[in-house]
Order: sequence, then structure tokens, then C-alpha cells
Amino acid sequence: MLGPSRHATVTAAVPAFVCLLAIIALGGCASPAVTPGSRVPNRLSLKLYRSTQDRQFTYFVVSRDNALSFGGGRDAMSRSAKPIGTLSNEDRQQIWNTITRGQFTTLKNQAFAKSHRVAFEVEIHVGGSRRVFRAIDDNAANLEHLHALLFDMYSDRAYKLPQFQASP
Repeated sequence: MLGPSRHATVTAAVPAFVCLLAIIALGGCASPAVTPGSRVPNRLSLKLYRSTQDRQFTYFVVSRDNALSFGGGRDAMSRSAKPIGTLSNEDRQQIWNTITRGQFTTLKNQAFAKSHRVAFEVEIHVGGSRRVFRAIDDNAANLEHLHALLFDMYSDRAYKLPQFQASP
């Protein structure tokens, strides 16, 4: 049984402990804002795998150090991607805007049907948070936009043609 002095000490400590928990819950574990138009977080990374019914496979990796990597065909199937180039801050912001507009950080995982036109597997890291999900067909419309954006960024870096100057 607690004596009067010990009971008073325990009772006084409880509100302080509850206050400490509230401070940690409200501020200590906050993740970056995930709202359309917000600034891209410093620690954003992404993996996006796409397969289609006609057996086309692509795999993109955006690393935290702004590197863009790509794998196609067999490489994509084995989740292997080769570095292609570095993304600019504008590129990263476009990717982030697409993620936030599509609400990819809150999408629920979808079971794969036996037959589908297109399927995506996505992994997004924002700060210390990680989101992994799958989507198929009609639920993948916004992911098609993200895929097209990444593919354009890949093409711009992978297929640089020499510039020719016309003679005067």
C-alpha cells in the first residue's frame, strides 16, 4: 500500500506524463504535409513497377539523392533499374504534385484480379513514412499519369541526341 507521500508523488507525475505524451504525439512524430501544392519533402523516394496485359514491364526508382533509375522488360520484372540521370528540383516537384493530387500516400492496397489490363506496384517514402500499395485497371488512372511523367523524364535523359548547327 502506498503511503501518503508516495501517493501524492505518483498523482503529481501523471499529468506531467500525459502532457509529455501529448507534445510527442502532436509535434515529435509529424510527417511532411501531404497536400496538393505543398513543397516536395527533402526525403522523398519512390519505386513504381508497371505491368500490362500485353506483357510490357517498366520499373522506375527515384532515390532520395534525386537519382532517376529505369528498368524495362526482364530488368523490370526482376526489379532491377539502372541509373539514368539526376532529377532537378522542378522534376521532383512535378512528381510530388502528382503524388499529392492522386492521394497516393493514402491509397488502399488492392488485390490483383487474374485478368487485368494494367497493374501497378508502388512504394513511396516521405520522411520517415513508407507506403506500399498495388492498383489495377480503373483504380490506376492517376498512376498512369505518374508513369507517363516518369517515362518522359527518363526519355529526356536516356535519348539525348547530338545537337546539329545549321551552317550559315
